[in-house]
Amino acid sequence: MKLNQIRQAHIEHGHHEQAARITQYLRSRFPALTVSEPEDAEAGRYVAVYVTLVPDVVRMMIQLKDGDQNHHVYQLRGVAEAVEAGVKFVEFITQEHPGLLILNSGSNRPYARVPSWQDLFTPNEDYETIAQNVLVGLAFIAKLPNLQWCK
Repeated sequence: MKLNQIRQAHIEHGHHEQAARITQYLRSRFPALTVSEPEDAEAGRYVAVYVTLVPDVVRMMIQLKDGDQNHHVYQLRGVAEAVEAGVKFVEFITQEHPGLLILNSGSNRPYARVPSWQDLFTPNEDYETIAQNVLVGLAFIAKLPNLQWCK
């Protein structure tokens, strides 16, 4: 699918509105966290909401999938799509979570996934599961020993 078709599909399927509702829910649920407004990521290939997990270093990306898919995935990313932010992110993950696979590590958009996020697709309207996965991301980054409470 060409990028223009992907962008149009996001509009037709209401992904920006869905992302706005995700943002609103997360801001009400976690008022101390910084939750971005929905934005186009990767030149509009995805619609994304970002939750800052480590200020100036790591944010969680809630990435609404393209086309008519009504679900999203989660990733850990740097705080911007810039080389400096990518380097800072890679250094942090390498130091704090050395076993975690970093994808696209040489680009300005490196990312990683918390192990429980592998092959996880969450419906865009399942706000409680989205909130639980924010807690999973926070717990993972903070290295809390037992994640059972947030499953």
